[in-house]
Amino acid sequence: MPAAFFDAGQYPASWTGEATFGTVGDKETPCLKIEFNLTEENAIRTVTLFLSDGAYPYSEEKLKRLGFNGDWEDPKFDKAEDVVLTCKHETYKDETHERWDLGGGGAMSVNPAGKDLVKLLKARWKKAGGNSPGKSSGPPKSKQPKASIEKFKNEANGCDDKDSAWEFWSKHADGDADTWTKAVDKVITENEYDDEASLTASDWGEVAVQAVLPF
Repeated sequence: MPAAFFDAGQYPASWTGEATFGTVGDKETPCLKIEFNLTEENAIRTVTLFLSDGAYPYSEEKLKRLGFNGDWEDPKFDKAEDVVLTCKHETYKDETHERWDLGGGGAMSVNPAGKDLVKLLKARWKKAGGNSPGKSSGPPKSKQPKASIEKFKNEANGCDDKDSAWEFWSKHADGDADTWTKAVDKVITENEYDDEASLTASDWGEVAVQAVLPF
């Protein structure tokens, strides 16, 4: 957790000029970590954009909004000097953590990405209409779960509370923290509950599945 703990809400920020592209976790999920300075608080916070197949469409839209130059080896942004970051709080096992807009705030270190991965992401960025300093072809590769929907549902049957659902998500997810929150919100909305406290044992099983499978 950062030295200062901020209230949930929106904060004006500017890019510090620092951004790191690499992979995280045993599955080597590609991601881009972008460092921002909270303008009024004069504090640094990091936003993480995951680039796996499931997360890429969401990250691509945000990269375009920031004015990404398309260079994964030397990422720059020309529209990131006056942005608004959103801080949310997540509590797990009695510990509350900040989660910044775009899925930031993780503690995982970023490892150097291989040249093949850089080339593949350059091609995907260019194909989508973004700027690209180089030429390449092929989609980016990431290690996604290959099990069928039925297999996931069968495994999720054993999830009957938040702890077991979280463990299932941690085992199968690609590292994008947004998928957990979106899954919880989706099940709450579909059942017209007021909040997370209303989720039943079977609901937590559905959260486990939704958090791993694409929306």
